[in-house]
Amino acid sequence: MDAAARPDLAATWERVAVLAEQRGADPREVLDVERLGHLSGVEPALVPAVLAGAAPAVPLCVRVHRRFRWLRATRRDRQGREWPLAAIAEDFDAPGASLGPLNAGTGLPRLRHAAGVQRFFGVYAGFLLADSRSAVERAVAAVATSTCPGATVPAAPPGAASGLAAGSGGADDLDLLSHLTGMPPHAVAQTLDGRPPQLPLPEQVHQRFAHLRRTRLRPDGQPHSLDAIARSFDASGQSLTRLARGEGLPSLAAAAGIQRFYGVDSGFLLADDTEALAAALADIEHGLLTSGGDAANPMLGALRAHDVRGIAARAGRLSAAGRQSLRDHLDDLLAREGRLGIPGARGEGPARTVRGREEAAEGEFHEDDTDHAEARRGSAGGRAPGPAGRRRRDHREPVRGVRAQARRPAGELPVRGVPAGHGQRAVAGDGRPRPARHRGADPARAPARHRLPRAVAPGGGHL
Repeated sequence: MDAAARPDLAATWERVAVLAEQRGADPREVLDVERLGHLSGVEPALVPAVLAGAAPAVPLCVRVHRRFRWLRATRRDRQGREWPLAAIAEDFDAPGASLGPLNAGTGLPRLRHAAGVQRFFGVYAGFLLADSRSAVERAVAAVATSTCPGATVPAAPPGAASGLAAGSGGADDLDLLSHLTGMPPHAVAQTLDGRPPQLPLPEQVHQRFAHLRRTRLRPDGQPHSLDAIARSFDASGQSLTRLARGEGLPSLAAAAGIQRFYGVDSGFLLADDTEALAAALADIEHGLLTSGGDAANPMLGALRAHDVRGIAARAGRLSAAGRQSLRDHLDDLLAREGRLGIPGARGEGPARTVRGREEAAEGEFHEDDTDHAEARRGSAGGRAPGPAGRRRRDHREPVRGVRAQARRPAGELPVRGVPAGHGQRAVAGDGRPRPARHRGADPARAPARHRLPRAVAPGGGHL
């Protein structure tokens, strides 16, 4: 994306501020840096520098790592805890260890894993990776926002209308949405009707890359060569050959470079700070423009209504227990996307429940240790238990100790530092504790920590 195509953040900021005042909202709250950071993944402290164009460039690996850590920190579960790596990876059928390098900042994830992470947290995945429904909804919202005076109008294909006729769904509308999404017009129509096509990710990425080459041409009307595209991100054209043939997925760095070359949305993980902040401001602007409800955008309202009706129809066939499970799962999904309203959902820090405060005070839970343990267990192919499972095991231990004490025979005295029933027993009749045999070994050779003090006779000698 050349400098002329970069978004004008200052103009968008002023436009959103004016629109907020017109809607009776406080511009300072609407454009709060914490809110912008939550939506964009840009650290709130860096927002002023990004607006001024003075923010330093950040390497892709560092940027993706920071955005992933930001998602985990601001989109927590219902108890205010970060989602375990294994739970995130399970959503796209991968082991938790596959996200270890991403979490540690030591490497980039696979393209499929990046798509799965963004889908898990409900953020936009970008032009190449977004599913059909998300892509169409994003395009419809972008065209609706462009009707605001001074807004940037999305480029339309030759012969297509520059805006959507309200709810018409005509050929021109489908051509415009197809241009913006990379989907064929018939697939756009299916999505608007509530039947979004489900393509394998390699086929989807190949289809959208071919669409970009076919519709974003050079000034002489010819497609950009693979060499020219690859040189923009310091790679060779050979690295894109398999993608152009539809034979595989590109690397994450190549996908980021392709989207930047053609100036399309890179998604939450891959966008640079300027693009990410521009997308967040566009989302806020669209929210202000459509604050009157779906009447302001009938096509977008119809698209969302299809989803709501489909969910409601299927939920009606569930039992009472099934509906309760569905409500719990909806809360989990809202928490993932930072929409549940729990503390810490927008960067204020983790939610601290009573149990969480007690555990933090006792030092029983260390987040980094849990992440490394999950990665090790995930590499063995099994699903790693989350922090809650580990705490449950810790809290069961004292219960076993209490029960063991309740079962101790009369006269048996516990020895400091020795678990009840281990290394000691009471002899019937005298009640004096004597060493127990350890797996058939000589009691005299038992470990020192398991030896019992010798009983002292009334006269001072040992018995």
